Amino acid sequence: MKCNVCGQEFGNEAYCQHCNADRITALGNYSGGYNAPGSPKNVTTDNGSKQSGIRNSEEQFMVCYSCANVIPVDSEYCPCCRTKLFEVCPKCGHRYSSQYNICNKCGTNREEYLEEQRVLEQRRKEEERRQKIERKKRLEEQKKDEQQRQEKKKLARREKTDDIITKIVNIALCTPMCAYLINMISGWSWTICIPIGLILTILWVIYGG
Repeated sequence: MKCNVCGQEFGNEAYCQHCNADRITALGNYSGGYNAPGSPKNVTTDNGSKQSGIRNSEEQFMVCYSCANVIPVDSEYCPCCRTKLFEVCPKCGHRYSSQYNICNKCGTNREEYLEEQRVLEQRRKEEERRQKIERKKRLEEQKKDEQQRQEKKKLARREKTDDIITKIVNIALCTPMCAYLINMISGWSWTICIPIGLILTILWVIYGG
């Protein structure tokens, strides 16, 4: 792989074997906003000739921060060590190098932020579960109260019906006796005594019973 500074073969060391440029300066890509250190204008090659510092514009590379191998600049994962090279800030969405825990745009610590969100999500689920239990309990109590009200209504209707039946029976039983007493006392005919006895019995049952 050629050095972007001197144009010669870089080699396998940490620095160029010809111009002593470091791996990032010699092989990295700085078109994305990162300013590379200034390259020397004149570099002496092995054959003693001088040439201006150049950069290979056709091949773009960068250095993996984990294994220090030169890899294609568009890599999302290092093809040598499988390291994930970039992270996306969960708060602001900024894309930054995964070697850092803190977003260089908003200052958010990714791990702490995710942990906070996990705790908040857990609390939210617990609150939803608690509210669900409370709603179920309230519904059961309302259902129980409604059943009790219905039972009370049925009981009240039954008692009212029984009272009406009791009064009717009392009227049916007492009317002949009352008519008989009126006939014995006044000597009136039964056609007169029975209606009078019925009226008196009804009044007694309603107001006196």
